[in-house]
Amino acid sequence: MLFLRKIVLVIITVFSFSGSTIPADNFNFVYAVGGCRKLDTSTGIYTNGKRSFKLKLKANQLDEIRRKVREINFFEYPDRFDPLLDKYGVLLESSVSFEMSLKIIDGSKTKEVRWIDTTVATARDDPASVRLTELSDMIMKAIVNDPAFKRIPRLELDICF
Repeated sequence: MLFLRKIVLVIITVFSFSGSTIPADNFNFVYAVGGCRKLDTSTGIYTNGKRSFKLKLKANQLDEIRRKVREINFFEYPDRFDPLLDKYGVLLESSVSFEMSLKIIDGSKTKEVRWIDTTVATARDDPASVRLTELSDMIMKAIVNDPAFKRIPRLELDICF
């Protein structure tokens, strides 16, 4: 009987972690904008230029971002995603843009995607671009709405631009 209880406990444990909810410690990301702003959720550190600040997202924010990552099939994006570059690597349209990167660690899967985030890509209605921009905007919103971010003196945030 004790053996049977152990088997049931193991089965319940396995199935409880095989669904869509993964413990927060198995999901982290490094989000970088323009080479000078970066949030690393594994350390809870936001870097702005040469300054670093504590900024730890809440579990529900990480869950929301994880859902979006899965919804857009982030792990299927190429390592370098540039919908505005032609086959020779020349920018098709000129606009204000930032070099972006997002490295996701979700359980045993790791993927880093680099791209140029522009309003032109979104305006052209490239679906993959729009989805990546939505994910990027979701992460940026979580950062700028965080109380720790709001406490950073504005002057210290402007050193990157």
